[in-house]
Amino acid sequence: MISKAGLSETLMWRARAGQARRVARMLSPRDAALVEAYARECDDSARAASIEGARVDTRRSVEIQRSDDRSFRAPANRQPDQAA
Repeated sequence: MISKAGLSETLMWRARAGQARRVARMLSPRDAALVEAYARECDDSARAASIEGARVDTRRSVEIQRSDDRSFRAPANRQPDQAA
């Protein structure tokens, strides 16, 4: 799962790429090629943000899982004291 910050950044880059492609449709082929290159860079940045957000979330879920494992660990088996 992606963190909220990672999702927000991913959506921002995807929106920029989409906007650049819409603008490119109105330009000459030469100019459109430049804007399309920018849109591809935005897509790459969105992918990178998505991957980084997933890494951050994975680390966090592992930490949560470890603390849960410690919290719910069964008590150690104790031998009853023998009265002599």
